[in-house]
Amino acid sequence: MLDLFSIATRYDFATVRREALSIIQALRVQAGPQDFAALWSPIDRLVLATRFDVDEWIMPAYEDLCKSADFITLDEAEQIGGRKTAVIALARERYRKEKESVAARPVSATEGPRTNFFYPAASDQPVDLASIIRDIVNAPAT
Repeated sequence: MLDLFSIATRYDFATVRREALSIIQALRVQAGPQDFAALWSPIDRLVLATRFDVDEWIMPAYEDLCKSADFITLDEAEQIGGRKTAVIALARERYRKEKESVAARPVSATEGPRTNFFYPAASDQPVDLASIIRDIVNAPAT
């Protein structure tokens, strides 16, 4: 299916491209996020999204890479390029700092008594990783 999608994109066969993309999206939904992620790594998804201009795959790939405990390898960095690698590094750093600051923020007196003076985990106040990535990607070049 990816080959058909590639050819349709290359030769600007809009109808065939749309159909191939809808089949890939249906397979993605049918497989579920875990199985689909197993088919293509976040790096693969970012490369494919860029190559085939599929915007809806870009943000989830960035988010998965930012949340990953694993570092991006040199080979992966070469695949996605320096700018995307920098976006991931900056977003990952900001995301982790914001998660830590949310987790350690003291509770105000108006919130009532709590068993712990600090938020026990970042999940109490989720950090919007997509906004962090958009801010970095859309930041003016200096």
